[in-house]
Amino acid sequence: MIDLNELLLLLLYILLIILVIILIIIGIKLIKTLKKVDIVIDDVNDKMGKVDGVFNIIDKTADY
Repeated sequence: MIDLNELLLLLLYILLIILVIILIIIGIKLIKTLKKVDIVIDDVNDKMGKVDGVFNIIDKTADY
């Protein structure tokens, strides 16, 4: 027969395994989200570079 200490220890191990699985799933979702954010940031940087080029052209023409 299982005594109370063994039962609580078994329950604790099961809960820890569930917690580790949940943390792994959250970590995978976080990595996917960071990849999407990186793509958006790269897109914004490209567009800002184009806008900066336009402002440089306007600034050079205004100086003459």
